[in-house]
Amino acid sequence: MSVRERAVISSELLTLLHEAYGLRWSGEPVDLGGSVNLNLRVDANDGAHVVRVYCPWTTPERAAGMRLAKERIAQAGIPIARPRRTLDGEPFAVLSDRIVEVEAYVDGEPMDTWDRLLHGVKALAQIHDAMRGLTVHSDAGTAPYANYMRVEDVENRVREAVERTRREARDADELLLATRALWLCGELEAAQPASVRALPRQLAHGDFWDNNVLFRDSQLVAVLDFDFMGERARIEDIALILCYTFTSERFRAENSPARRMSRLRELVDTYDTSLQESLTNAERTALPYALVRNAFAPFCHLWRVGDPGDRRRYARAMLQEIEWLSEILADTTSWERLFALGKSCG
Repeated sequence: MSVRERAVISSELLTLLHEAYGLRWSGEPVDLGGSVNLNLRVDANDGAHVVRVYCPWTTPERAAGMRLAKERIAQAGIPIARPRRTLDGEPFAVLSDRIVEVEAYVDGEPMDTWDRLLHGVKALAQIHDAMRGLTVHSDAGTAPYANYMRVEDVENRVREAVERTRREARDADELLLATRALWLCGELEAAQPASVRALPRQLAHGDFWDNNVLFRDSQLVAVLDFDFMGERARIEDIALILCYTFTSERFRAENSPARRMSRLRELVDTYDTSLQESLTNAERTALPYALVRNAFAPFCHLWRVGDPGDRRRYARAMLQEIEWLSEILADTTSWERLFALGKSCG
């Protein structure tokens, strides 16, 4: 199913919030952003709330799966913002073909320091343990729009995105990005072992990063936004953290190349020691390739960026990230050894 445009604030939505949830507020709801869903802060009579209006591909079955996962995670002691029920006791409201949920607004700061990252990956391990073995509807196991690609889909999706980018490119940077993305994809396909396709799969969060993981000082106060949740290898979640950390300008400026590698190993070990079932060596040695694979979903979504200035900045940022990620594929032996069981060489 194709993804339609993000919902907008409308009189119909505001009426629904009054009638379905009994919300009363003064002032205007605040758009909190989000690339896919409409997320509004509403300061109502009974406190601050987040109103989330999903895209049409979030079916009732998918919404039910996300709620079930949140319940399991909350039972494990991880703070989760749970959707409140409507006045009629329903788990959500419906506006046309879109599901609408309301949950308490949680004030906090993003997972943007090293101390918070270490606390975050411990919580991620608990989340994976809570989600392991959870059976949900197929809609809940697949996110049609996500920052994740299955290993077997990468080559075809990147080639399609390259063709589209070359047809619709607005400047030289986009054309260069298409060339470099195709090159990186080829390097990844050639380098990664066949075993990366055979890793066990389970439900995973899908976007465990930044303002989806909120802290007050070093205290985790909420894990948010399960809209990218799906069935995949659990290392995909930790690989996303490794990728975003490795390509952070601040991280690269503050750490030497050797220090960067040892700190990434520290994140993996901290996550692993917090799991009930430790990572296998196959999972660990697949991490460098999962890390690199995170470059491709943003590239494949480039065409969705409508503003020319934003699109240009987006393309330039991705070009830099591809150059940094190519460092991994230039020395896969060292990177596999870095994450492998036993003493790190980093």
